[in-house]
Amino acid sequence: RAVFTVVFLISVGFTFYTQFFSVYLLEKFDFKEKEIGLLYGYIGVWLAIVQGVLVRYLSYRMPPKKILMGSLPLLALALGLVLLPTSGWMFYVVNPLIAIAYGITSPNVTSIVSSQADETLQGSILGINQSMLSLGQMITPVIGGVLVGINIHYPLIASATIIVLAAVIFYISRSKILYDGKA
Repeated sequence: RAVFTVVFLISVGFTFYTQFFSVYLLEKFDFKEKEIGLLYGYIGVWLAIVQGVLVRYLSYRMPPKKILMGSLPLLALALGLVLLPTSGWMFYVVNPLIAIAYGITSPNVTSIVSSQADETLQGSILGINQSMLSLGQMITPVIGGVLVGINIHYPLIASATIIVLAAVIFYISRSKILYDGKA
């Protein structure tokens, strides 16, 4: 249950960012669609580099639990930093941190989820994982719509806060979360 709670919270927290970051850029920085597209493309390049190079490097040197102990707090911090820029160009400095942290977190969480059951149940476990991800993506726009109506900053604050909560739950329950059959 702990690992699925963490998966759900990561999904909710990161979806707040992906769904409402562009709204933030439009409202607060008067970004145009082209500028948002270029920034998202830049973030995508970083994400591809991280998942294509850095994740492989780290996976040979550390177990997923240890990687998540660092990547979850880094993700929370990076999502919080997105509120600090006072000029549009600064997002090109902050957002690679988000891509790095999320790019490391996502495959390692999936690795831990798949290790929670033997081979005969992995399909079921991964199906539950996908359900948790989908649920997190489904409820976020409803809650975020209310939050953005109150204050443009609130969805991004919620994003970082929820990832902090995921990190705390992961840290507290890490001894109960299995990996390769070992606690």
